[in-house]
Amino acid sequence: MKEIYLTIDDGPSATTSQKVEWLAERGVPAMLFCIGSHLVTHMASAVDAIRRGFWIGNHAYSHRRFSSLDAEVWREELRATEALITAAYAHAGTERRHKLFRFPFGDKGGSRRADIQALLRDEGFAQPSFRGVTYRQYIERGYDRDADCSWTVESYEYRIQAAADNFALLRAPHQRTAGSIEDPSSADILLIHDHAATTDVFFAILDELLTMDLCFVLPQLS
Repeated sequence: MKEIYLTIDDGPSATTSQKVEWLAERGVPAMLFCIGSHLVTHMASAVDAIRRGFWIGNHAYSHRRFSSLDAEVWREELRATEALITAAYAHAGTERRHKLFRFPFGDKGGSRRADIQALLRDEGFAQPSFRGVTYRQYIERGYDRDADCSWTVESYEYRIQAAADNFALLRAPHQRTAGSIEDPSSADILLIHDHAATTDVFFAILDELLTMDLCFVLPQLS
């Protein structure tokens, strides 16, 4: 059975708790990469997700492209969001066992990628073990060795709000990794977004995935 790591970006939103409850009822674990400014307004949703066993990761404070920011701003974006995530775990009464990061837009900093990776490691971020992800392009581009968490397939539901079209994109080879939800040779890290406006298609995509021969899992911590 093919393993899938579900990762949800851009929350929390007005419908995060609804999504978390839906996933929890179906036994689907997930990692939620949260925008710091969204945590300010939807902290209770993050606390609820933590209490239900979901992992919260850092998706920067303002969701800007890191290649367009100065080095000192990188650290501010990370630390401001970290303070909020730490507070969420404290409110949930749950031990935090990981520091996870995903770049907004997947923008790893362009020519300054190595500098940002060094900063992430200095700040204590580490990628967990996404066992079974074996796509050649994913490995050749070093995504498996970076301190941040990348992905292998994505639904693009924020651009195309029709489940059938989203699934066509999940099946087609991904432009960055050549990953496909139907490729049995590798596990997948699936990216979907927590936008209130796309809640219905979020559920439609996950409903379809649950009919497939897939096993939703969390990665292993180093």
